[in-house]
Amino acid sequence: MVPPPPTVAAAAPDGPDKVAVAPAGITRASLPMCVYAFDALLASLRAEPPPSVPAVVPDVADVALFVTWNKRVAGTSGGGGGGGEDGCRLRGCIGTLTPSSLHSSLATYAVMAAVGDRRFPAVTLPEVPTLSVSVSVLSAFEEAADVHDWVVGVHGIIVSFEVGGRPYRATYLPEVMGDMGWGKADALGSAVRKAGWTGRTDEQFWARVRLRRYQSTKVSLAYGLYVRGAGGSDVDTSPSPPPA
Repeated sequence: MVPPPPTVAAAAPDGPDKVAVAPAGITRASLPMCVYAFDALLASLRAEPPPSVPAVVPDVADVALFVTWNKRVAGTSGGGGGGGEDGCRLRGCIGTLTPSSLHSSLATYAVMAAVGDRRFPAVTLPEVPTLSVSVSVLSAFEEAADVHDWVVGVHGIIVSFEVGGRPYRATYLPEVMGDMGWGKADALGSAVRKAGWTGRTDEQFWARVRLRRYQSTKVSLAYGLYVRGAGGSDVDTSPSPPPA
């Protein structure tokens, strides 16, 4: 079980499970990052040198990121024009929780997520028109005072602990809690199970769990909008031209 939260939750003045708005100042995901992910993947599949990072993508050194590729399921609408994930299935997702240079890691994980996720065969060039990409940028990493020192809807969490010399670690992005309808107790309990822990979760256990919190933003883009310059808000359902 998860211990009850303290009577006063400094990080969440309206209650430990209230959703708050993320403050300004964090590094945010953007459409140019998604465009560059497609550029990097196509260059790799064509055996070309990596493209230059667009000037509008900031060269910051303290972010982590995840790149996710989804594939449109045959028979669903969209034609590669929409940026959402409805009617799609996961095709690959790889990232890092270690803050580093955004410029150096964006192309690396864009390609690795497409061709290096061991759960799936590598993406091929003919598949690209069926893909959409999501870039999640993680920043503002902080040590939490305890397992309750974070805000649902604002923070992602990393739980880590060691038992019998064995390390355990797991993370959930901020949007996961909202998507699942979880409060703190649900998220913490699921996180330690995700880390591989099957033992008791009493007060003594939670006292030795370390929690780091971070903030994240996510932007998605489908190939159909990518080839049209990612400049329109309307969904284009016409067939997308294949990459040359």
